Amino acid sequence: MPNLARPNASDVSQTSNRSRDVVPGSGICARCVDGCTGNCEVFQSTFRGREVIYPSPYGELTAGGNKDYPVDYSHFNIQGYALGAEGLPEGAVGTPDNTLFTMVNTEVTLGTTHTEKLKMPIISGALGSTEVARASWEHFAAGAAISGVVLTCGENVCGMDPDATDDLVVIDLARVRKDARMDDKSKSKRIDWLHSILTALQSYKKMFGCEVLTLDSLAALYALSTFENPRGELFYFFEQLRDLDITSFLISEMPTDREVFGLYGVEDFLADGIIHLNVEKHEHTANLYVSVNKMRKTNHDRGFFPLIYNRDYGFEIITVD
Repeated sequence: MPNLARPNASDVSQTSNRSRDVVPGSGICARCVDGCTGNCEVFQSTFRGREVIYPSPYGELTAGGNKDYPVDYSHFNIQGYALGAEGLPEGAVGTPDNTLFTMVNTEVTLGTTHTEKLKMPIISGALGSTEVARASWEHFAAGAAISGVVLTCGENVCGMDPDATDDLVVIDLARVRKDARMDDKSKSKRIDWLHSILTALQSYKKMFGCEVLTLDSLAALYALSTFENPRGELFYFFEQLRDLDITSFLISEMPTDREVFGLYGVEDFLADGIIHLNVEKHEHTANLYVSVNKMRKTNHDRGFFPLIYNRDYGFEIITVD
């Protein structure tokens, strides 16, 4: 199938061809000149790859596809009659007066614990990842409320609007990766994940005033990182977390072949505290147990206690009086 949009140049990415004649399949100028100063997508991508081929100015526009389809809905004109009707009260006969489109009930209820009644079974696309959504969120919400449909909150709404949430900020690796590459002056493909995460945390703490950090998980961080000196680099990482002056919970998975609380065997020494969560299987059931193995400057019980979950009260630790 041929390209439905002209490749290699688009107003969305603010790119254009130098030549009037363009190869339809690739979008490259029919006369691609050595030393050309651009500004097509091939030219831009030679600097930082496809990273620069992005709608711009980012966060200030809503981009649409400029594909020219050979057939669209305007080419169809269906004429006919709606015969019969479903959903009428028992014994009722359909007539032109009781089978109008405006009389159809499209209401639906979503959710189990927390339900939401909709006038129509429509859910919007996720909004919140751009400045457009932040600036127009109230208008979108008002329109959705009037229409009786759901407006979906995007995954990055807290990153675009600091006032959107007071309790939780989620940083995903894709956002950290993007920020790291935008800040990396050397254009290196290798990302220093420890440094990048610390930089992101410093920025978010300044922006949102975070007091508690949960990193899930150290194993995932290790899978992305290549340590030349694991003990030294992790010592620096832990010290930098302390300098943030926030309470940090670092989730670590224990190896199955040895009793250590981290892959490199130094995490338990560097951490100020260790809360150990274990699963014990008894026949066909699995029970959770929790213990505090270490907590500096505290006098704590070192017992192993059952941890149960109640839908009404949440988690509860069963202690022995």
